[in-house]
Amino acid sequence: MPLKTIKIGEKSYKELNRYAGTLRVMENRPVSLNEALLNLLKKNRDADIGRFAGGWKMTDKELERIKADLGNLWKTWKTEL
Repeated sequence: MPLKTIKIGEKSYKELNRYAGTLRVMENRPVSLNEALLNLLKKNRDADIGRFAGGWKMTDKELERIKADLGNLWKTWKTEL
């Protein structure tokens, strides 16, 4: 695979290096920064917002308050083009 050069900031480099170190420990083998970056990108691509469904427990009173607040906000929107 051909290699490309990219510029990243010092903080990004340190975090990527830290993440690569975590992968090395978990997989008990050497992990390149390239592999660590690909792993992060795959995790992001595979993320499913549906996994948070049902994670927020609220009362009926809280739900009605949210609906009322949204209704009041929506009344302030101007829909003229």
